[in-house]
Amino acid sequence: MPAAPPLRVTQATPAAPPATAAPTNGQRLISFDFKDADVVNLLRILAAESNKNIVIGDDVKGKMSIALRNVPWDLALDIILETRGLRKIEKDGVMRIVSSEQLIKEREASARVEEARLKAESDVRTKAAEAQLKEQEAIDKRRAAEAAYAELQARGPLREETIRLSYADPEEIARTLQGILGIPPEGIKAQTVPAGFPPIAEPPFSALYGLQPQQVPQPLASPPSEVLAKGITIRAHKPTNSIFIRHYEADLERIKKLIRERLDVRLPQVKIEARMEILDRDDLFAIGVQWGGGGVLQSNQNTVMVGRGFTSSVGNTTTSGGIGTVGVTSPNPNLVLGAGGTLLPVTSTTGLPLGGNLVNLPISGALGGGAVTGGGAGGIAFGITGSRYNVNLALEALRLLSKTRTLARPEVVTVENGTASISLGEEIPYATVSSAGTSIQFKEAVLRLDVIPTVIREGDVTKIKMKVTIENNSRSNTTVNLGTSAGAPPVINKRRAQTEVLITEGERLVIGGVTTNLDADETRKIPLFGDI
Repeated sequence: MPAAPPLRVTQATPAAPPATAAPTNGQRLISFDFKDADVVNLLRILAAESNKNIVIGDDVKGKMSIALRNVPWDLALDIILETRGLRKIEKDGVMRIVSSEQLIKEREASARVEEARLKAESDVRTKAAEAQLKEQEAIDKRRAAEAAYAELQARGPLREETIRLSYADPEEIARTLQGILGIPPEGIKAQTVPAGFPPIAEPPFSALYGLQPQQVPQPLASPPSEVLAKGITIRAHKPTNSIFIRHYEADLERIKKLIRERLDVRLPQVKIEARMEILDRDDLFAIGVQWGGGGVLQSNQNTVMVGRGFTSSVGNTTTSGGIGTVGVTSPNPNLVLGAGGTLLPVTSTTGLPLGGNLVNLPISGALGGGAVTGGGAGGIAFGITGSRYNVNLALEALRLLSKTRTLARPEVVTVENGTASISLGEEIPYATVSSAGTSIQFKEAVLRLDVIPTVIREGDVTKIKMKVTIENNSRSNTTVNLGTSAGAPPVINKRRAQTEVLITEGERLVIGGVTTNLDADETRKIPLFGDI
């Protein structure tokens, strides 16, 4: 079969254009009919008809057939772009026509460029801020060094001085100063300033961002290195009663003033006299001391009575003379102030009080208005007598009647807050056996009194606060069998009491119940016949 002749495709001669319709919404309506027309040419026709600036990208290609009648040009443009997958970009009165793929690439590239620009700007700002911060840190460091050096200049150089104390203990003074100044026992290194301050580095972006670097000042001179090598320290030297101080000159003067005016001062001395007496409980009633009561009697005008020693449960009362009474009943009718300011009415023969007791040392029982209950054996109690009541005179009277026995009358003098210790007793030897052989050990069985006084001045009145510890360790009749050839160690009976009291100067503290004696009567007889 012979081949078919080739088909020639040409653009048909366009018919006479129809009459243009009247403008609609200010836009001209266009009509056209094309077959296999090039897209670029169609866009050029629309640009000419609309009188718009249109730029067509190289990626816009292809042909299309289109037939439109009386439509706005922008609608025709949108139809062509949508059909061919094209996009328009309008900027400053110019319209760009590109493919969708090209637009995506352009936007991605633009985003990368924008990101790079923002990152570069951020890096520039960060480096500029870092440079400014370094510059400020250098300035602050310089100012701190200048302030430290100014402080060193104000304090003066390090000085060493040995201060000999007159009254205080050097170790106590050293510990006190270390606590006040915050110096550890091992001392601290003296504050130093480097020989030259570090120069302020010029920021790398100063010229770009207009940061003017500070002028680097000249280095300040430092104190001699041999002085700074020594540490600040305070040490006590017990043999010479001195303290050694190494500190700055200005601070050293203040430390010396503190020691001279506040720390190394003469403390008040307190004389403590003790009487250790053994007497029967019944004999104490004769001198107005009741052991085993349970109340408090007080007087103004520097006269104090402690305890009550009464057996009634009558409530507390207060007399017009200023003495409070606790449970006073008919057995004690005279517990009032007598004429002439005496403490209690006394008998003409003995000079001792009538009725009530001057001192009561309660051992057991309830305080207050209630009656005393319980026995008084085995306790240690404390009481205070007034300065008008002469305990020594009463005890001497009983001694002349052979009613009391004096163990000791020691006197000690101590300074304020010092410990005064009085002891009386024995050391009991006993044997111990070990691999080295038999040795002799000792146990103390002593009556010990420890007093720590503190002087308190309230105007013209001097009071003494005393921390009193009384301890009575006595030999026991009980023995312990250890099952060895060595002797059994002694058993020590221990009794201890501790209290704090506040008394006026001249008053006396009476302690009862320290020692006890047990009297037993043994009767031997033949049953029945012994009673005849």
